[in-house]
Amino acid sequence: MAISRKIPKKDELISQLINKGGSVPIKHTTDKNKVKLIQLRIEQDLLDQIDNLLKSGTFPKMSRHAWMVFAIKYYLNLENNTKH
Repeated sequence: MAISRKIPKKDELISQLINKGGSVPIKHTTDKNKVKLIQLRIEQDLLDQIDNLLKSGTFPKMSRHAWMVFAIKYYLNLENNTKH
């Protein structure tokens, strides 16, 4: 009968983890409409102008954030339509 030494608990846990294996990596697809959070630094004067515009009633009631997104989309649409 062969005598073998006992495997220390730490080594046993490492062996279990290695032998467990893993899963296949998930391929991430790019979604054009995925929302990304950004940080925007803006001068107080410009922010005040936007707030005054929103309070004036020129636009339907919307948040400052919604107006900024609207303005960006509007500008990009103008840029795309003027390119030849």
